[in-house]
Parts: sequence; C-alpha cells; structure tokens
Amino acid sequence: MRGRVDKLRKRCEGFLVPGEEILLEAQATVKLGHLSLFGEGRAYLTDRRLVWILRSMPFVRPLLFWVPDTVTIELSSMNRLRMMRDLTRAWLWIETLGKTYQIRLGKGPYPILRDNPRTTEEWLHAIEALRSGHLPAVAEAPPPQDPGEMKLVGTLLISLFILSVPFWLAGFLLAGLPPVFFVIMGAVSVFGLVAGLFLRARR
Repeated sequence: MRGRVDKLRKRCEGFLVPGEEILLEAQATVKLGHLSLFGEGRAYLTDRRLVWILRSMPFVRPLLFWVPDTVTIELSSMNRLRMMRDLTRAWLWIETLGKTYQIRLGKGPYPILRDNPRTTEEWLHAIEALRSGHLPAVAEAPPPQDPGEMKLVGTLLISLFILSVPFWLAGFLLAGLPPVFFVIMGAVSVFGLVAGLFLRARR
C-alpha cells in the first residue's frame, strides 16, 4: 500500500507550483452533492489548494466514466467550509464555485477510515488557518442537513414503530406482563413515531 500512496503523492506533486508544498495527506472519499460518490482515493492539502486523487482501479475504472481522476479545490474559491457529524462519522462540507463537496478523511485501509473525526477536525483547523492568513473569514451560517439522510432516518423510525405494534399488542393480550411495562413501551414507540414523522417532514 505504501508504494501506491507514494505514486499518488508523486502525481500530486506534479500539480504543484514552485514553492508549494504538501502539508497534510489522508485517505479520503469524495461526494459531489448528495448522490455522486466518486469513491476512494488520497487527499492532499497544500497552502493553496485541496487535491483529491482517485486510487487506481484498472478493472472497474472504465465503468466509472463519470468519476474524475482528480478533484482540485482552491482555498481561495471556498465559499463555505464546515465540519459535519453523523453518529461516528465526520466529513468536510465545502461549497465552492457553485458545487458542494463532502469529503471524508481518515487513515486506511479503506473503507475503515480510522480516526475519521479527529483527522477531519485537524484538516478543518488547518484549512481555516491557511485561509485566515489572506482571506476573509468563512461564513458561519451552517449548511443544510442532507435531506436524503434525514428522511432515511425518519423512515427507519416509522418502520420500527409499525413493526413493533403487533408485538406490543400480542404481549399485552397474551403474555400477561405488568401494565406499566406496556405503558413504557408504548411511550417509547410513540416517541419514535413522532421523531420519525418530524425527520421526514424536515427540508
């Protein structure tokens, strides 16, 4: 794997201008918008840009014709930069030139991405520090939550509520458990239903 990483780093160095150096590098996946997942590669941060290079996949590469070999984001072109979290995952949310990138960073081997939140936070601070030296502060308004992910969670909660109703009724009628048990379980189920409906309704 080290040899592969070195080849990717050498490719990245070929893009750099005199005086530009690689400051950070990490295993990374890139998503454009909410749907276009580019796959696994290596990300590099310099004092001018963030570069992502797709890892070589000779057998499947012809099928991924829409996936670029590289993604380059100039620090000066970033309109918004945030760190997003979802349970144990974290990613950078970058808006630039009318496009939105979601970049997950960590240590390989993929798809494990070890130290994902810590690595992402390190990159966030590094990019902010680089930008603060010669650019105005990044806008603080948070980006919208991914509606697809929020609706998926809402759907799962509603589905769990629907599936739990028959077991709840069967237990109440047949098992003879104490009424307080069913009161508690009913309250939890109703809470899950309300939360699911709320998440489904969010935009």
